[in-house]
Amino acid sequence: MIEKFRPQIFGKIRTWTGLNGVWAVPGKQYGQDILNLWQQAQLPDASDASLQYANSQLAKNPDEFSYIYRGLVYFAQKNYWGAQADFKTALDINPNLSDAVFNLALAQEKLNRTKDAIATYDKYLKMNPNSELGYYNRGNLYLKQKNYQEAVADFQRTLNIEDRFVDAHNQIAVAYFKQKKYEDALKEIRHAAEVNTTNKIVNKNKSALESCLKVKK
Repeated sequence: MIEKFRPQIFGKIRTWTGLNGVWAVPGKQYGQDILNLWQQAQLPDASDASLQYANSQLAKNPDEFSYIYRGLVYFAQKNYWGAQADFKTALDINPNLSDAVFNLALAQEKLNRTKDAIATYDKYLKMNPNSELGYYNRGNLYLKQKNYQEAVADFQRTLNIEDRFVDAHNQIAVAYFKQKKYEDALKEIRHAAEVNTTNKIVNKNKSALESCLKVKK
């Protein structure tokens, strides 16, 4: 089928990310989406069997990847202190593992170590300047700190990379609302609802804001 209908790409694409822009519409992140799904399928779960396997791998070969694997098991088990320790150990072995940096930031978030998590996301984003999720997560931490200017800036960076990231639009609206910029908040949440008409959180916030401001829909 591909040879017949898409001869220009037949036999030429050898990586998932090579599908970007040539498969699906618009397809800018198509390859990454497939790769992310594949990676998620490889992740350990919270079972005792996963932890036993992780410990056995560490006993055989205590390298950075074995520590990351056990850290993911601990994270799935909600043992965030254990996860944090393992991700830090992995980075002591190899400071250039951006996945370990990202996972460390997630663990620090769960431990409510907001300042540490922001600093870790700073490091991660220097390594991955086009990570919309990195900017989005850091923006949420700034929002938690009531640093609305930095929060909005990070959500805008998220949208510069992926303009259909509707949760970023929603969070901008939240930041505006917290600053009592109600008209800006309403404009942003309405735009978010247009981008994704089925997002329950966006639609709930839109209805609540419209009701609060008593404006016409």
